[in-house]
Amino acid sequence: MEMSAEVRVMASIQSGSVFYFEEETLNTTDAHYFVVLNKDPYTEELLILVVASSQVERRKEIAEKLGFPAETLVFVSPAEYPLFTRDTVIDCNRAFEKTPQSLVEKLEAGRLRVCTEVMNADIVQKLKTGIAASTQITEDVKKLLVDEDNVPQIIKDIGFDFSWSEEKVWALDVPVEEMDIHELTWHFSVPFLWENGVYNLTSQEVIDNPDAHAKEYERTMRADLVHPIDIMQNKGRWLILDGLHRLMKADTLGMDKVQVRKIPRENIPDIVE
Repeated sequence: MEMSAEVRVMASIQSGSVFYFEEETLNTTDAHYFVVLNKDPYTEELLILVVASSQVERRKEIAEKLGFPAETLVFVSPAEYPLFTRDTVIDCNRAFEKTPQSLVEKLEAGRLRVCTEVMNADIVQKLKTGIAASTQITEDVKKLLVDEDNVPQIIKDIGFDFSWSEEKVWALDVPVEEMDIHELTWHFSVPFLWENGVYNLTSQEVIDNPDAHAKEYERTMRADLVHPIDIMQNKGRWLILDGLHRLMKADTLGMDKVQVRKIPRENIPDIVE
């Protein structure tokens, strides 16, 4: 008895699964290999995938021209992944969000191939590191790839017990008010910032040593202080939902006050992912 498309897709989905299909948003009708990056994709509603390309030199030229970090390009040889017949590059500056059902539908239509060879864990980790290093990938996507085992205990202790969408936070109609910056600078001692795919960098380290953490410092100084910092009461203190880099910039500029929006906890259902 032949397995249904749903069974074939769902039975194959794991971290490092590879699917071969034509992607409508790419400027080509050719099919490409796509790698699943989720830690436990079988239980998740949204899959995060990256695409492989044999145009190695072309992707290198584009990345260099646009100033993308070197680690956002991951090179894979046929020896490392047998289904690749030539040297291949996976560009982590673009991620594709797909539901498992969308892959099922492609398979039913004869437009997808389930690859039996799974990408090895070392390469998958390099891909996740590339995603984390990219300036082109949204924080929401990066959060979906966080390995909870690598989240520092202090973040687990003081952080929110839910995942949220920054876009949904921005959409809330909440008044702006002024707050003493020192009520929020406790954030600077907690490793809320990414480096090499994990939360291991504090804001204070960036502020104190900008040359050693140039990417985060540049992001900080690009932050637009026109936008308020979104905060919510959590475990007895104000915790930032969105705006850590704006807070860092305000402190660097010597500001005593910052503009904030105090998001009520009753709005949690409105912002959860």
